[in-house]
Amino acid sequence: MEKVDISVATLLRHKAEKLLKTRPEHVAPHPTEGEILKLLHELEVYSVELELQNEELMDATNDATELNIKNKFSDDIKKRIIHEFELNQIELEMQKEELFLSNAVSQDVAERYSDLFNFSSSGYLILSKEGEILDLNFTGARLLGKERLKLKNSVFGFFVLDDFKSCYNTFLEEIFENNTKRTCEVNLLQADSRQITVQLTGILTQSKDQCLMTMLDITERNQTNKYRNLTRVILQILNEPGDIQNMLHRTLTQLKLKSGFDAVGIRLQGENDYPYTVQSGFPDGFLLTENSLIEHDKSGKICRNKDGSERLACTCGMVLSGNVDESDACVTPGGSWWINDSNRIMNIPSEKDRRFHPRNRCMVQGYSSIALVPIRNDNKIVGLIQFNDHRKDVFNINKVEFLEGIAMHIGTALMRKLAEERLQKNEELLRTITENAPDVIIQLDAQGTILYMNRSLPGYLQKDCIGKNFCEWTLPEYHEIMNHALKLVFIFQSASI
Repeated sequence: MEKVDISVATLLRHKAEKLLKTRPEHVAPHPTEGEILKLLHELEVYSVELELQNEELMDATNDATELNIKNKFSDDIKKRIIHEFELNQIELEMQKEELFLSNAVSQDVAERYSDLFNFSSSGYLILSKEGEILDLNFTGARLLGKERLKLKNSVFGFFVLDDFKSCYNTFLEEIFENNTKRTCEVNLLQADSRQITVQLTGILTQSKDQCLMTMLDITERNQTNKYRNLTRVILQILNEPGDIQNMLHRTLTQLKLKSGFDAVGIRLQGENDYPYTVQSGFPDGFLLTENSLIEHDKSGKICRNKDGSERLACTCGMVLSGNVDESDACVTPGGSWWINDSNRIMNIPSEKDRRFHPRNRCMVQGYSSIALVPIRNDNKIVGLIQFNDHRKDVFNINKVEFLEGIAMHIGTALMRKLAEERLQKNEELLRTITENAPDVIIQLDAQGTILYMNRSLPGYLQKDCIGKNFCEWTLPEYHEIMNHALKLVFIFQSASI
């Protein structure tokens, strides 16, 4: 439908016509020509005025329309601005929430990292290029043997033993110069003068001016490998030919050398005592008083148990008698007794002390760490190995159990050696008896072959008889009887002809 544009003047004209029709009719006088021309002129002027008014009204209408349009556009912009503002406000609230969550996560991660750093089972240290300890965790402080705060700003190299300083310095230099991960093993001297072996692993931090180093205590691992090698060496010694005394002496030498203890001794059962068969490291004065475990009463008689056996003195006697308290933390399931601070047993009340006549000579000699490991033959205790050291805390349950394994091998080898020696002595005795017997003694196998004879037969050399069949020296009619008798001997282990 086409839109009709009606001007304001037309509207006014229509309104004027309507208003005119409502007015009453009247008769006007007939105008003259001059009046008509004047009216026409006024009409033209009025018409022009109307056109000017019409244009002004049109301009005002257009301005009003444009103003309305502008006002509508401004409302849209306002709505859009408000909408964008609301979106931005929501986004800001979401970002604020995400930031809060992120901060919470970051704080949680930081706390976890802090806990991981501080309470890790491995030692963590942050070192400067000069090796200064900038920070460390509790395990690192424990491995160095000092309080954490006292270790900060100290130099790590001070704890490294002199024999390992060159290795450690190279390790630190390569990390900073080559920006590479490095690992090395060094021995540290703790604040209480104990030595431990640690594995160091270092890498640069992101700032490139600090080294993050982990420190792992591998002392027990190295000791385990050392004791495995020691067990292998001792087994080799125990299986080599030789007498018992030489075997025990070589075994003891390896035990003392590889274990590093100050004194080692092996007690073996004698007639009624357990003296040191071999020992190394004990002072002479100690051996004079401690070699025997037998005690005498006031009348000079040997102190005995109710069953009549000798009552053995002190801690060695307690272990050899199997009188240990299995509930005691110092006692292993294998019956060994060990302690890392011998002063603890000096003040045990007599009514609670399971030892008979405690001498405490080991403590008087200044031995702080002591281990007594029984040597067994099957279930019977036939001796013990004694390990003494002036240092504290040199033993742990794993080390004692390794020593129990070595003691078991020694017991097995000892019994085998004793059996071999007894067999050898019996063979020598048997040979002496047979060689000096007045009769001819012949050893045969099941086929009648001569294996041994103490002397030659009349008319035959002894060497010519060995390996021949005995029937060659008997008459043919006795062959069947001889063969039947041999069968009976090997079946029933006895027969007579």
